[in-house]
Amino acid sequence: MPLPETGFEDLVAHLRALGLRKGDDVVVHGHLVAFGRIEGGEATLDEALRAVIGDAATIAVPTYTFRCDPEAPFDPQATPSQGMGVFSEHFRRQPQVRRSWCPLHSHAAKGPKASLLREDLCTASFGPGSDFEAFHEAGFRLLTLGCAFLKGASYVHHVEAVARVPYREWRELPRRIVLEDGRLAEGRCRYYLRKDRSVVENFSVVGAALESAGRLRRARCPLGSSTLCDLAAVHETTLKLLRADPYAVVTSPQ
Repeated sequence: MPLPETGFEDLVAHLRALGLRKGDDVVVHGHLVAFGRIEGGEATLDEALRAVIGDAATIAVPTYTFRCDPEAPFDPQATPSQGMGVFSEHFRRQPQVRRSWCPLHSHAAKGPKASLLREDLCTASFGPGSDFEAFHEAGFRLLTLGCAFLKGASYVHHVEAVARVPYREWRELPRRIVLEDGRLAEGRCRYYLRKDRSVVENFSVVGAALESAGRLRRARCPLGSSTLCDLAAVHETTLKLLRADPYAVVTSPQ
């Protein structure tokens, strides 16, 4: 059975069906195989996003490197992301894209609000001072293309840090970072580590709560579906769940 083909106009229609609008700043997680064969590849998706949100909006993508060796320097200009998909890597390598310096949960962004990304050697993976906090405060939306809400739910970890859930704790991880001038610096990454290994993530409850409240939009694509919601809604919904039950987004420990 041949793969379905998706063109520029198909992508534009899909994004608009999700409710994406001109001026929307958006964090994009993508699983492009769900669109079959995209005519023109990742560049076509980039063009479709711009056509819908316009040049005055900012696009950000995850460029995470959680398996980065502590002894191997993290170079924001060159270190590839790990497991984030072809669109994130395509986007990261574009001219005029800014990438944050967090050696675990960095993001790359292009647009007027790209300057929000942190450039601090004492980087925060989640919580205060993190990219996630900056996106929330700036009113970004979360778009998961060709994949479920869960694939873009790293933001829920940020809210766990804000809520100070009892099964995680702060750790400072030493990391080496390559500066823009090529010098090597010793840095530290502040990470909210899961200390209780008896709990397992169950972020589907957040997606279900968002959808039942009409705060998460879903649209079918050829081989799956995409979702769109405001990060403010994810933050508010997750925080409400965690305040009612600190173990609301994980399976309860035995």
